[in-house]
This record gives sequence, C-alpha cells and structure tokens, in this order.
Amino acid sequence: MRACRADAIVANDVSRKGAGFACDTNEAIVIRKNGEARELSGRKDEIAREIISLLLF
Repeated sequence: MRACRADAIVANDVSRKGAGFACDTNEAIVIRKNGEARELSGRKDEIAREIISLLLF
C-alpha cells in the first residue's frame, strides 16, 4: 500500500460459496493504511455503501 500510496485496499475471495460473481451477496475486507481492518458481509449493495462510508468518513 505504501509503494502505490493507497489509502485502503478492498479484497474479497470470489471462490467462497455464497460470494462472488454469481451471487447477490459477498464478503470483503477493507484494510486501511493505518492497519485497521474491517470485515464486511451481506448484499453487494450494502457492502458497497459501507465501503464508501469507510473511505469517505
């Protein structure tokens, strides 16, 4: 993250059952540059809103 000067990284495992491309739900983890990590799960639209909230506020 430091090398590319990113404020955060969002990652998800698309191979997990109930998550990924063919589902309405997903799981993700947001890791911020201060080391704080937050695990998210639920509907994709809910996760998207939560990611935006975490990154903007």
